[in-house]
Amino acid sequence: MRIDQSTMAHTLKRMQRDGLVVRTADPQDRRRSHHRLTERARQIQPKLTRGARETNARALRGIEQEEYDAFMRTLDRMIANLEEGDQGQP
Repeated sequence: MRIDQSTMAHTLKRMQRDGLVVRTADPQDRRRSHHRLTERARQIQPKLTRGARETNARALRGIEQEEYDAFMRTLDRMIANLEEGDQGQP
């Protein structure tokens, strides 16, 4: 997913604060922790998933599969270009 570690850490802290995940220490490696969804999160998950699917369907309305595929290839290339940093040409 290419999410920055600090972004993920902040997201997990907010989810923990909001009662959506529980964090437990890894007994074998204190530097690591495990996160589990809470019952509250499991209860709202279907509604959130349905909302995401509806939003995606709305955004993609009228777009042909070939257009979508070309867009995703272009986006992947743009991300790869940015990840190359200064190694590539401008």
